[in-house]
Amino acid sequence: ILGKAEKIEPQQYYYPLSEIHLTILSIISCQPNLKLDKVQIHEYQKFINENLFLSVPIELSFSGITLSPSAVLIQGFDKSGQLNKLRENLRAAFKNIDLYQTIDKRYKLETAHMTVIRFKEKLKHPFRFSHFLQEYRLNHFGECKIERLELVWNDWYQRSDRTKILYEYSF
Repeated sequence: ILGKAEKIEPQQYYYPLSEIHLTILSIISCQPNLKLDKVQIHEYQKFINENLFLSVPIELSFSGITLSPSAVLIQGFDKSGQLNKLRENLRAAFKNIDLYQTIDKRYKLETAHMTVIRFKEKLKHPFRFSHFLQEYRLNHFGECKIERLELVWNDWYQRSDRTKILYEYSF
């Protein structure tokens, strides 16, 4: 889908397969002046580990695409019911601790989705692009079982050369 879309609108940002990800919760949203050495990483690692009240994997199904004003997303559906439980547990826990966080400041993350295209500029062929995407509106992309989570430091696009894995959690 990405290769075909890029032929229609090459000026947009297409996530490489190695960078497509699912965000569980954005604890600190990307901020241009925030530096990693100013954040108490060990405190976050420990706190999250103590509050991951989840012992079974998260099972997701990816089916269909949707659009936002800034991106194309593959829709995810939580088959296990565990994803939002995990998010709500972490949200509640972070309210009771004095660690810097910006959870839900930009928007409340409630869906399971993977952003695959970001719009960098106005579409040059909006009708063709829209028609093409409509073909994949209900496409089944597959299923996955999430058995580990990563605490990462990243940029807006989560480019692999700018993403640092800080800690890994397993169920």
